[in-house]
Amino acid sequence: MRALKSRRIREFAAKTKKMSPKQRLEARKAFKKKAEGRFKEFQQRFPVARGLKDLRTIQQLTRKLEGVRMAD
Repeated sequence: MRALKSRRIREFAAKTKKMSPKQRLEARKAFKKKAEGRFKEFQQRFPVARGLKDLRTIQQLTRKLEGVRMAD
């Protein structure tokens, strides 16, 4: 999830290169805030599996992740 967030930010930064510096800074800041919000939402819905010792819980989390499409 973290890599996807970073990739989206990099791609947006490449798209905004031709803007004026002030517009570019504002656009990138707004997009970064939006991407961070989306990342936090996913982080809350799908906690990390570290520390989970119950097989059933891990399987449920895996099924949930397979059902969600994160890219675009």
